[in-house]
Formats: sequence, C-alpha cells, structure tokens
Amino acid sequence: MIIPYIKCKDYYYKTRLFQIVLFFFLSISLNKKRDTKHSSARQSLPVQFQINVILKGLESTQYINGTSNAEVQMPIEHVYKVENLGQVSLPVTLTFKVPIAMKPNIFWESINISSNDVSDDCLSVCLSVCLSVCLSVCLSVCLCLSV
Repeated sequence: MIIPYIKCKDYYYKTRLFQIVLFFFLSISLNKKRDTKHSSARQSLPVQFQINVILKGLESTQYINGTSNAEVQMPIEHVYKVENLGQVSLPVTLTFKVPIAMKPNIFWESINISSNDVSDDCLSVCLSVCLSVCLSVCLSVCLCLSV
C-alpha cells in the first residue's frame, strides 16, 4: 500500500529583471522501496501581479455519526475566512465541490451559503456553489445531510 505525503513550499524572490515564485514539491512514502530520484519536482513561475490573499479554515464540523436507522437531518458546517492583505482590492474566487449523493440513502438536501462583512456588489453566488468575494470576508457553508 502506498501512502503518499506531498509537501509544498513556495519561495518568493526578486531578480534584477522580474519577480519569480519557485514551487518545490516533495513526495514521501512509508514503503520499504522508496524512489528518491522521482519524488521531487521544482517549477518556477513569473509573477504577473503581486497579491497577498490568505484563506483560513475556521471552526468547522469534524465528525458526524450516521449510524442511526431513523431518517435524520444532520447539519454540517465549514467556515472559511478569506483576507486580502495586499494594497489592491482584488476579487477572489472560492469553489466548493459537494457530491450530490454518497450512498443510496445519503444525499444533500440543502446547501446554504452565508457571509458577513461583504457588500452586496462584492458577493455573487454561481450555480456551482462558487463565490466571488472581495477584501476580507468570513464564509460559512452549511450543508444539511439527510440520512
């Protein structure tokens, strides 16, 4: 059984002509035969526009118990905070992918997305539960699970 672990580091540095972000990926396995030649990769990208956006996962539902045979609705909540620490107001897109059905009798009954500290012209909700937000916002995605 292969248990991969991917570690990503990003470095930012300036050169005389342009700015570059360097990504370094390292994969580590707990298997006895480890291939170290092909377990890492480096890639650099030129910086077109410098931004400083932070996405934090706040207090969210960690575990639900769905062993009951009765039909029960269990709310699941995931809360995220998006902050733009840069000098320019910049739209940020968050995409939440939610499976429609997981087992024959388990499905999402409703999806509610709410936010605070955002003006109406800054928030748009798309069909794929995709949000466009500006500046600092705290998002709460509440999923109601029917079992």
